Amino acid sequence: MEENEPGDALYLIEDGDFDVLKNRLGSDVCVVRRGNGQIVGELALLYSVPRTATVRASRRSTVWVCTQDVFKREVKNSVEETTLSKNIFMEQVPVLSTLPLETRKHLADAMEPVTFQPFTSIMSEGDANDGKLYIILSGRAVVSKRDPNTGDNRTVNHLFRHDFFGEMETFRDLDTREFTVSSAEKAVSCYCLNREVVLATLSSASQKLLDEKSQEKIRDRMRQLKGEKSWKDVEITLLGSARIGGKQVNITTTARVNPLSFSENTDREISKIEFIEKEILGGGTGGCVHKVISRRDGRLFALKRVRKLAVFDAPAHIFCEKEVTSEISHFSLMCQHASFQDRAHLYMLFDLMDGCDLMDLLSSAVKVKMIPSDVNGQVTNVPTQMGMDEDAARYYCAMIVLAFEYLHANQIIYRDLKPENVLVGLNGRSKLGDFGYSRKLGVGERAWTFCGTPGYVAPEICLSKGYGFAVDWWALGVLTYVIITSRQPFTISKDPSQKDDPIKVMRRIVDMTYKVQYPTYASDEACDFISQLLQRNDMNRLGNVQGGARRIKEHPWFGKFDWELLESGDYEPRAVTLSSQFMQLQRERLRALEHDQLVATEMDSTRGPHDASMTRAAEVFKDF
Repeated sequence: MEENEPGDALYLIEDGDFDVLKNRLGSDVCVVRRGNGQIVGELALLYSVPRTATVRASRRSTVWVCTQDVFKREVKNSVEETTLSKNIFMEQVPVLSTLPLETRKHLADAMEPVTFQPFTSIMSEGDANDGKLYIILSGRAVVSKRDPNTGDNRTVNHLFRHDFFGEMETFRDLDTREFTVSSAEKAVSCYCLNREVVLATLSSASQKLLDEKSQEKIRDRMRQLKGEKSWKDVEITLLGSARIGGKQVNITTTARVNPLSFSENTDREISKIEFIEKEILGGGTGGCVHKVISRRDGRLFALKRVRKLAVFDAPAHIFCEKEVTSEISHFSLMCQHASFQDRAHLYMLFDLMDGCDLMDLLSSAVKVKMIPSDVNGQVTNVPTQMGMDEDAARYYCAMIVLAFEYLHANQIIYRDLKPENVLVGLNGRSKLGDFGYSRKLGVGERAWTFCGTPGYVAPEICLSKGYGFAVDWWALGVLTYVIITSRQPFTISKDPSQKDDPIKVMRRIVDMTYKVQYPTYASDEACDFISQLLQRNDMNRLGNVQGGARRIKEHPWFGKFDWELLESGDYEPRAVTLSSQFMQLQRERLRALEHDQLVATEMDSTRGPHDASMTRAAEVFKDF
């Protein structure tokens, strides 16, 4: 059966499996699955209405058919119509359909219909909790929460027919409502249950009801509403993976894959993917990154390989990176396409950036010029170190603004901005990478972990205060200063030997009397932009005030910048030219890195099947 098509029959599943799909905001979302002994299409037996959902068999199935005429003649007249419709409705609500029959009968008797006109507030954040629970009959409701910093309401969920709301505050014994729930463009009709009924009949199912609103399930729902498909388990083969002594091996395992990254026709399921491993691109002590080529279509990716033994004592960063990068999809960010593991390594497949990082680019751009300066009351030319010109810097900052705007809208805090984490392709386009310190942060929630690079951390992190998304905007202020001046704003000191002491750097960051010094060649607009980001009071910090990222885009430093062109993906920055000296140094560094990685891989391969460390690492990463 197809949604919105006429229907006049009920189907009882004798043997089979069916997906029940509903069109929500333009995407077909699987809302429930039906199997043996269950029914579909029951609403058509009561009313002559179009089908409310599409039902598709996921395998060969057998059903019994009961037409509307037969049902009316044999069944309908034996029960009161309203009670019957309520019971049929509850059969379609997954968390209620499993309740005992007597409990459902009691709920049906207690349900009161209520309708809210379009764009009406059903409950408001901060209102007294009246204990009512609502189950949606028709329409769409929008769930939002107020951002305490900007004052903006952030949409955190969408609710449709068979969804419910209002249960959390009652089951958790809260005095006030935690969220605002409003009807959307059409009226919302609900069944309403009062506090006494909710507590008396649903307390035994309270955990199941609360679990339906878990962050994981809400994130999955929001992804589906955006048209994103669920990740799939497929067989993946890595051909020619480098090993010690010039040997190469093939690795075949099961990978978790984003189907949209590999399917030409997204309706066609992928089952197998093959990659050829090529040259090393970079890395560190814990792992390396190789270029890989898809055998099917020749597409290029970057494959990050991490030694389990290098990270199993502190696995949180690698799990955070895997979770966050699998959820994001934006051209300003390094997005993940697949993840898998073998006995000794963890793997994540990312976009390929074929240039360098922003720090490499800054190093090649640094120059010294004679700049007129006031020295003891006299203007004299002073040799002054300079970074990038402001036009180039403006592009990289703008891309980071888009990245943070997207991340924060999806409740992700980044926490580790620095030039080394901004990757630049040879075509000049940049992406933000390395999400090891990123995490999901609820609206109004604060983080407490000290993390980041000392010169870039915000005052609230240094002072061990709870912090939110504003720390990312502070770091953007530091980065903007760095790429324009090639110096750190909080490491300027008359004593050069002390300027890199992280403790003294952080003391300057929190010192209200310490003033950042701006070079004379920096424009007034750039200095003002940086100073508004480097507000020690996060409530006054640009990006964290009302208007959010929009206020940054409107700043005079971006006065002539074409944000519309950038956001369309058609902005063409300057191409990157890497010097022969840089390339030679890079080749030497990569040769040393590759040697170290091969030696580590050889050491891991000599560990037996019962090695204690390998066994422990396998347990830590069993769910990777």
